[in-house]
Amino acid sequence: MKELRKVKDMSNILLVNATPAKFGGAKSIIEKFIETADFSSYKSVYLLAPHGTNIKNEKVKLIELESNGLFSLLFTIFLIRFYVYKLKASHLISFNNVNLLFSKVRTVTYYHTPHIFYSSSLRHKLLRLIIKYGMRGERFVFQSDYVQSEFINMFGSCYKTHVNWCGFDLPHQTTNKSIHKKIRCLVPVVDCYSKVKNFNLVCQNIELFQKLGIEIIALDSVGDYPGKIKYIGRKSKKDLFDVYNNCDMLLMPSLFETVGLPIFEFAATGKPVLVLDKPYLDGIEKTVGLTSNIIKFTEDTLEKKLKYTLNNYNNICIKRLTENHPSVRSNWSDLMKVR
Repeated sequence: MKELRKVKDMSNILLVNATPAKFGGAKSIIEKFIETADFSSYKSVYLLAPHGTNIKNEKVKLIELESNGLFSLLFTIFLIRFYVYKLKASHLISFNNVNLLFSKVRTVTYYHTPHIFYSSSLRHKLLRLIIKYGMRGERFVFQSDYVQSEFINMFGSCYKTHVNWCGFDLPHQTTNKSIHKKIRCLVPVVDCYSKVKNFNLVCQNIELFQKLGIEIIALDSVGDYPGKIKYIGRKSKKDLFDVYNNCDMLLMPSLFETVGLPIFEFAATGKPVLVLDKPYLDGIEKTVGLTSNIIKFTEDTLEKKLKYTLNNYNNICIKRLTENHPSVRSNWSDLMKVR
């Protein structure tokens, strides 16, 4: 590969590892980082990421590489050393929650998974061991104050921790919105059987949604109540933004999110967003704030909040956000401090 040619100058060459970022929020965040981060201090920048990653920065050279599961972990902590040496990288940013071990290269790790705090899977057990015993004193950057706090509660305060909000792309606006008889409510869950995504809350209240004239749209391809819930499958960013434009509201039932980009992308359209009130949301609110059209609810107040939203729909809606809004803007200041 041409991208793997040896580089003569060892100084200020940055390697970015995002090999698992195939779709969804992970892909959106790495693309936003490449587009908006300041790479002026680097002679060369290389990105390891899956095929189809959109690069909007002429300085960044994409090396197409995809990893999954335990191989992602093995590649991140050991095998990436091949690319570090081949490209003569002096700095390494990992978007994979952990980073290269036992190396003199300067590193910083972008931490984004909530699963490590509760999962009993082998992969997440290994992640906990690596962070606890192999990365003490290393620099970590988090997406919200809450994730940072949970990380410190689990691993202690012997790490250099910072919070950088990732920002997001504003959804495009269409003028040809379809006309529907029912209120269309998007539930942006791509795995309806994930306990963390908590889609079961929607299923338990399906009769309530029908009584209120609300049609549920889910991003999984299959799920329970197929005659009462419309499953449209996972969408590309462009197609997802089209879905936003053709829905009237969004409901997020998740028990935990590190960011929950659909919450903010949909809220940027100005339409109502109902979010299950969990601690992660308070952390995001502390980090970047919440617009007035984001409405918190609990399991006990769902019906009340739905009726309130329908009865006050026009008053809840706000003007579409612009790129200058704090929740839209990206902040990579601490992530770029690779030391």
